[in-house]
Parts: sequence; C-alpha cells; structure tokens
Amino acid sequence: MGDLGIKMGYDSTTKPLSVEGKEDISYMVYRSENGGSFGVDTIFTARIKDDHSFMVKEVAVTLWAVHNVKARLNGDIVTFEFTMNGEDTTLSFPVSEIDTVGTFSDLNESEKIILKMYKDNQVVFSEKNKLDTV
Repeated sequence: MGDLGIKMGYDSTTKPLSVEGKEDISYMVYRSENGGSFGVDTIFTARIKDDHSFMVKEVAVTLWAVHNVKARLNGDIVTFEFTMNGEDTTLSFPVSEIDTVGTFSDLNESEKIILKMYKDNQVVFSEKNKLDTV
C-alpha cells in the first residue's frame, strides 16, 4: 500500500493493521510532506478480492494532521475513526462498497491541484504502471 503514497521527500508510513473483526482487510496511514510548506496524510485500505488479488483504496486524504486512526468491522459495515485537525471524524460504509465509495478529503481546490501535480510526476500513478486501485 505504501507504494501508492504520494512521495514528496519527507514521507513516512504506519505499519499496516488488520481491520478489527476482519483479517482480510487492512489499513495504514501514509504521511507525505514536501519539507514544510505542504503535506497530506492518506488513509489507505486494502482487501483480498475473491480472485486472491489485492484491491487498494484511498479512504481519506487530508491536509497534514490525521491521528488515532482505528478501523473496525460491525456486521458488513467497516468504520474508520480518526482525529483530523483536532476533530473526531468517522467514515462508515459497507465492505461491499469499498471499491466504489468516494475518497474523503478536506483539501481545498488549490491543494487538490498541488496534490495532482505530485501524482502526475510519479511513475506509480501512470496508466502503464497502474496497480489495481480505485
């Protein structure tokens, strides 16, 4: 999952953890920072598909400050809880919809453009090297 994090120079990742209650779904946080003026935290989730391949999904992309990330499964609903800029945030959706649910983001339009510029210059995001991501 960390290979899909946006590289900016000062980057780090958390250890992938299993979603509580479901061993075949995991999550991690990738922190990207360009040295002081811009940075994002991305929460990724990955699950094993029926054909035994992996699906990787950006659950949330936020400006700088994601902390205390936890994920759990209750029935068929996966819930991500985290603190973002001092505020508690919860995202919940059915496991069957992980592929189609939109990515949560608190970035404004200018920040999204900056993030796209970083992505456009990284080989892992190019079409010929595209992994099975959504």
